[in-house]
Formats: sequence, structure tokens, C-alpha cells
Amino acid sequence: MLPTTALAQLAAYAGQVTGLRTSYPAPPTITAPHLVLFWDETDIEEMDEQVWLMTVKGQLMTALTGNTTGEILKADPLIARIVDAFSANSAPPRSAYHLRTPTDPGVDYCRLVRVNPSQVIGYAGNLYYGAELFWSIKLRRFAGST
Repeated sequence: MLPTTALAQLAAYAGQVTGLRTSYPAPPTITAPHLVLFWDETDIEEMDEQVWLMTVKGQLMTALTGNTTGEILKADPLIARIVDAFSANSAPPRSAYHLRTPTDPGVDYCRLVRVNPSQVIGYAGNLYYGAELFWSIKLRRFAGST
């Protein structure tokens, strides 16, 4: 699996959270509340196959309108719903299966590992209230595979 395929699968799965729009790659503009995913630091180990230990940063954003209470009440409850969607304890287990495809089972795990809430985020020339969320993904692939 290509890392970009894993990011697209992650965006599609997170997009099933009620009330949330998601994107990968990042669009030029957004309609809030929106979770935009970015590929972050990645370690690569070479063995018989490549092992990619990826970090994905998500920016959860809702419009800053001057109504701080309303902005917080739109964004903050989404954090728990996103965490719940990626819980390894949910049924069926979500630690990797939501990124796997019928033709490519090469994802060993996908875990939401950190949240930085109460952020003001600049995006596409606008400011948003929201949070940063970080996933850890381990995928395996062979050189040249798609």
C-alpha cells in the first residue's frame, strides 16, 4: 500500500463520524467542521519488505465567529467521536482494518495516539478553532508496489 493510499483511507474512514467533513489531500478551502489530514514524520525500515512507521497529523477546524462558546461546542465533542471511531476496543477492532483494502492488507496498525485540543489554527488565510490529532500507522510494502 502506498502511504498516500493509507491517508486517503484514513480520511474516508474518519469521514464516517457524524457531523464531520474530512480531506486528504488538503483542499484550497474548507467548510467547517472539517478534519484535514497531513503526512508527518515517517521512519522507514528496510528488510524483506519496507516497513513505514508513519505519523499523520489531522487538524480539526471549526469557524471562528466570535462566539467562543459555540465554537468550542462544535469542535470539542467531535474529538471524542473521532477517538471512539479509531478505538482498538471497538467491534470490530479498528486498529488497522479500516485502512486495509480487499487487495492490500498491508497495514499492521493505525492508532490515534495524541490530541492537542483548544487550538487556534491558521488555514488557507483564515483562523479556526479546533484541535490537532495525531495517528501512528505501520504499513508494509515492497519497493515499486502500489
